[in-house]
Amino acid sequence: MHRRQFLKTLAFSTLVMSACSPPRSPSTSTGQRVLLIGAGIPQPEAWQITRWSADPFARGSYSFNALGATPEMRDHLAQPVDGRLFFAGEATNRQYFGTVHGAYLSGVRAAKELLAIGT
Repeated sequence: MHRRQFLKTLAFSTLVMSACSPPRSPSTSTGQRVLLIGAGIPQPEAWQITRWSADPFARGSYSFNALGATPEMRDHLAQPVDGRLFFAGEATNRQYFGTVHGAYLSGVRAAKELLAIGT
């Protein structure tokens, strides 16, 4: 799935959350999906599961504040480029960097930035 398709998916309220490992059972994953995004959302047409822990370059990494880093640096990292390229990920969230909810909130922020272009 390309970045544009992912942001477009978020923009139209069809959010699919995937974990790094397969769900235990279909009923569990469906129940969790309804709990997270509500009933009445259609099943996804496609999805992608990342395996960051198996990536030889990432090895399951996440961001951290290096000595001398400032919250403004994360804000700068999150800035769109020419209103066409948008960034999301836990590293772009100044309050919740290094966390899953920081990644989620940054995706919501990027989707809102994308939607604001059309208004």
